[in-house]
Amino acid sequence: MKGTQPIRSNGQQPVRQPFSREALLEGISKQQAGIERLDRERGDARSQLAALQADLAWPESSRLRQPARVRDLAAAGDTDL
Repeated sequence: MKGTQPIRSNGQQPVRQPFSREALLEGISKQQAGIERLDRERGDARSQLAALQADLAWPESSRLRQPARVRDLAAAGDTDL
């Protein structure tokens, strides 16, 4: 686990060096940035899903051409269709 030291062969844990306040703040900042990035990606994925579901909801006769959202995703190189 990050932030802990391994147990010595004699079974005792070495004295743990505390992290500096700056290191902890930096770690927190990096984790928050990662969460924000994942939230944006999740929002994008939900939008793409909603667009695909809307395309699917059109009557079959209206889907003779490739739905615009699928065409846009394919043009962007999205291979997860």
